[in-house]
Amino acid sequence: MENRELLVIDDEESTHKLLGDLLRSRGCTVHSAFSGPHGLAILHRHPQVRVVLADVRTAGVRNLDVVREIKAHDPTVHVIVMASAHDKSAMLQAMRLGADDGLEKPVRAAELDEVLARSLDERLRRRMQGLTSELEFTRQLLDTAEVLIAELDAEGRLVRLNEFGQRLMNFSRGEAEGVFAGFVRHLETRLSRIFDPHSTEELTAELAELPTRDGTKRMLSWSTRNLPSTDGPGGKLIIGMDVTEQKQLEAKLKTYNLQLEDIVESRSSELREKSRQLIHTARLATLGEIAAGIAHEMKQPLNVISITADLIKLLQRNRTLTDDLLIGNLDKIRNTVNRVATTITHLQGFIHIDSATFSSVRLQDAVDGALSILGEQIRLDDIDIVREVPADLPSVQGEYTQMEQVLVNLMLNARDTMLEKTRALEKAGAPPEVKRLTIRAGRRDESREVFVEVSDTGAGIPEDVKPHIFEPFFTTKQADRGTGLGLSISSNIVQLHGGTIELESLPGRGSTFRVVLPAENRS
Repeated sequence: MENRELLVIDDEESTHKLLGDLLRSRGCTVHSAFSGPHGLAILHRHPQVRVVLADVRTAGVRNLDVVREIKAHDPTVHVIVMASAHDKSAMLQAMRLGADDGLEKPVRAAELDEVLARSLDERLRRRMQGLTSELEFTRQLLDTAEVLIAELDAEGRLVRLNEFGQRLMNFSRGEAEGVFAGFVRHLETRLSRIFDPHSTEELTAELAELPTRDGTKRMLSWSTRNLPSTDGPGGKLIIGMDVTEQKQLEAKLKTYNLQLEDIVESRSSELREKSRQLIHTARLATLGEIAAGIAHEMKQPLNVISITADLIKLLQRNRTLTDDLLIGNLDKIRNTVNRVATTITHLQGFIHIDSATFSSVRLQDAVDGALSILGEQIRLDDIDIVREVPADLPSVQGEYTQMEQVLVNLMLNARDTMLEKTRALEKAGAPPEVKRLTIRAGRRDESREVFVEVSDTGAGIPEDVKPHIFEPFFTTKQADRGTGLGLSISSNIVQLHGGTIELESLPGRGSTFRVVLPAENRS
């Protein structure tokens, strides 16, 4: 008899002695338990025990609970119940509860061998049934799997091709074997690497097209694994996942993405152009707001030229015009013309349509450009201008005219709020206050940022207005004095330059608009 492990559950020492001697003489390993709980504990500790001999009247377990407990723990354990001749009813009851066989006490050697032989036959039968069920389940699993599964032996013969693979190719197993052998002969193809039975290379997610009977091709993702063998070279397992539709969708998606990128680029280009046009329109609107001041600024140098020309005529008529007087007055005219020309040139630059590319911009120049446009007008409104801009301020990457436009908008708003406050004070009969516009620039501490800010001593901005101050068409000015686009466009310009606009304001004390921009990297 083979080496088997058995468990004997009985409360009699003599039974253990008898069965122990008989079983050990037959090459078995015997575990002994004198109660049901003790036997269950041994069974838990020794899962290799497959046969249990249990007395139906063992103390420690109520009635026949020991049989039920063993079968609940492991239904495959073969339970043989033992009972005396006058206790056959208890044995039958145990059989109904799941016991597999019975043995009459006192136990005789011949009967013990017969029962153990039956237990071995039953276990083998159950094992064969289990293996058959497992093989059938595996076959069904392979055939219903939505992947091609093929097995080749060491010589390249087709051992198995599942039903999905046959349906996919529209070939029978025999036909498919010839097709696979043909792949191997074409060494230049990827399928040759996949189906070569002599190749030990294991592939994963290798893409290759599989031809079918009707001439079409399916794109499959192939994986191969070498099968172990105890007697020489093993075979090969080949798995192919059909990804044809997936690849078609990916190609379509790629095409759609390219088309979408073209559309986005086209729309973005249109939006950039419209944005430049809007910025330009707002700049023209700003120019309209300051047109009267510009006309006044032009008229003054023209008056100087006219008066100087009349003086030269008068001196000539009185014959008192010397060469020195003539040259001096002509120089005066030339300087005045140069001043007018500079202003006109700057205005021409201010109203031209921006370029699409950024370049290095000095904020000092943008500040001076804005002051050249508005400075004289602001001074004529009795507003003091304070300029605090260091000469070594780092440059920024941007569009010069747009930076100048932002500063002009902020300076115009500062001027208007101070004039509004002055009118309100006059109406209330209160004494006037000093009007001061401060332009300050510098570096942010411990950062690669620079700032330029415009501060005023105007009326300030109420708290309920601050959240809306940068919204398009929002304005607190009268309809004929503002479009509500100045701050909105200024904010957009600054964002396009990678910066932000910060606002600090105290009602009745004034406001500060601070433009923060990344400094140009000169490394």
